[in-house]
Amino acid sequence: KDLFVVFASLPREAVQVEDVLGVLGRLKEAPKGSEKVLWLEDWTALALGCVGAQKPCIKGFYDLLLFGLRGLGPELMKDVRVCWQGEMILSGPSEYWISVINAGRIANLDDIRKALPPGESLEHASEVFATLMHIGDVLALTEATKLTLCCDAAHENVHKLALKQCEAYPEVTGLEVKLVESPKLRLLEPGDGVEADVNVMLTDKEIDVNKKVKKSFCMPENIEFNPPIAWVEVFLGFKGEFLVSRKPDNGGDKTYTDVASITADFKSGVLHPGDLKPALSRAMNAFLEPLREGLKGKDLAKAQKDLEAFTKAQSKKK
Repeated sequence: KDLFVVFASLPREAVQVEDVLGVLGRLKEAPKGSEKVLWLEDWTALALGCVGAQKPCIKGFYDLLLFGLRGLGPELMKDVRVCWQGEMILSGPSEYWISVINAGRIANLDDIRKALPPGESLEHASEVFATLMHIGDVLALTEATKLTLCCDAAHENVHKLALKQCEAYPEVTGLEVKLVESPKLRLLEPGDGVEADVNVMLTDKEIDVNKKVKKSFCMPENIEFNPPIAWVEVFLGFKGEFLVSRKPDNGGDKTYTDVASITADFKSGVLHPGDLKPALSRAMNAFLEPLREGLKGKDLAKAQKDLEAFTKAQSKKK
């Protein structure tokens, strides 16, 4: 059988909507007839000390991510096999750790450095261990007739190292890495603002969304960097249309069905940020509203509380 595998992002303090949309976008690339697999790196997250290496936070992040995926892409997720890395390791621990040890015998430190995400440098032994574990993860999937690893830039280098190591096994064939980037939905320019304030989170309430959109970068007639228009493109993909409500003096209501039209209107000045931002707030809240009731459930409420407690503890250390 053919496997199409997407590795989810490593846990952090909150699940960004961008994380969810990125995973859904990659899963949509799976060829017809292949089995879609979502791989959750819970043990790697422990090794790297993600969210303080706190198991409840790691599990909580992935539980929230899965909730978002199933909420925003229910039909797509019906056919996705979710693999928790720890469970997969425990199903064949001897074979797995032998493959990791063998990976360590083949790889050198230069290989490990090149396998890190762009812009990162090798600073901790845990990064070496996590890279070798990744090779073990990929080898565990190589029983497929064809294996496609679909990723963004964060996993591209380590995927390539894993496939290079797979060349040592003549029986393993049909391997490829497919790069599909997540949409760029940060509301301010790179480097500006605090991450929690400039990214839309899956758990954001209406007041949070309104505040973030109001502060988003959106200069009149500037289409070179315009986060609100990037978000409109997302909503067009889900809903097929985007409504801007305006006073008659400002041109009246207009429904857009493609990103080129709204971009042209914004560039010409026909559409002003003062009309685009309120429309975006309404659309974003309508998009997230169906998820909000489910987020109040016992397990997901605990997941949010665990992550919030970790974030609060970290802020006190600064």
